[in-house]
Order: sequence, then structure tokens, then C-alpha cells
Amino acid sequence: MTQTTFTNTTSERRKKYTIEIEREINDNYVKIQITPNGLRKKQFINCIIVIIFNSWIMLSSHTFFERFASYTIAVKSLMFLTSCMTLKNPTIETLTIFKNYGIQTSDVSGYSVLPDTLNNMICSPRTIFVPRDRIVDVIINEGFVRECQVIFYLAAIVRGQDKMKLLFSRNRPRLVDQKTIYNLARKCLYLKREPLLVE
Repeated sequence: MTQTTFTNTTSERRKKYTIEIEREINDNYVKIQITPNGLRKKQFINCIIVIIFNSWIMLSSHTFFERFASYTIAVKSLMFLTSCMTLKNPTIETLTIFKNYGIQTSDVSGYSVLPDTLNNMICSPRTIFVPRDRIVDVIINEGFVRECQVIFYLAAIVRGQDKMKLLFSRNRPRLVDQKTIYNLARKCLYLKREPLLVE
């Protein structure tokens, strides 16, 4: 039985997120994960909001509930469940590149009021695999947002699709990290050795 060993595992903390890169020998497999900073703090704040809101709902004798006098418990329970499901954790995004096979993107958020084990069971990651033969190229593109601000984003051009497949659309890594991901993706996806275009 062979065991996969990673020659290089790096983790760097930025202002808004932490990027973690795992690289296998010969870069046959590269996994890049971006986790928003302050994840536990945001979970805690969301839980406090849910507790305060539901305490107010359960203890209040608001005129809103007088309309549903016979269904008060059902209405309050429904509002409790709705408030619990509204506040979600920040999204953790992962890009996995398999040498000459393709790329796999996944993202998971989960609910703030649930522990991690239940979140992993209920909120399974949304995973998309794009085979190598459908990937035309991986690019760093620029776009314009409000007030003519220019942003850079990573994307994969997929054959047969009108729109590009955005990579890390929720967390939007800095340009320096995008360049690193771009170089790793190009090295992993293509058999022939190509010069790294971005430094």
C-alpha cells in the first residue's frame, strides 16, 4: 500500500483569508483551500443574534401573534427554524488540480447554529469536476465593478460553455495569490512543460 506524501504544505494568513496549499511529489496533485479569517468569531456572533432574536420572539406577546392565537407555537417554531437557517457560515472554497485529468472546485458554508459534525453531515460541499479535455485555459482576468473599480479574478475557460468558470468567487484572493494558483494550475494541467507566464 502506497501512502501519499506531500513535499510542500504551506499556509499563509492574509487580511481577509488564509490560503493553504498542499502539493504532492511532482505536483501530480495540488489542493488550494481559502478559509475566511475570523470564521469562529462570525459563527459565535451569528449564534448570539439567533439567541437574542428568538428570545424576543418566544417571550413577546406581540400583536402579530394574536392573529394566530391557535397556532402561536407553530408560528414561533417556524420563525425559530427560519432564523436558524438564515445565518450561515462564511464560505470555505477549495480548488483541487489533478495532473492531466482536470480540476475540481468545492465550497461549503453550513449553518452557524450547528456544530461542525452536523454541518458536515447536512451541508455537504458543492463539488464540480471539469475534465482536462474540456478546459481551454486557466486565466487571470480583470473586471469592472461599481464606481469603475478594477478587480482581478481567476477563471477557467471551459469548452462548450458561454460563461467562464470562476475560481474562488466568494473569497476573491489577492493578485499575488492568484498568480501562484495560476502557475500551479498551468504546471499541473498540461503535460508539456510551459514557461510560467506570471511572476
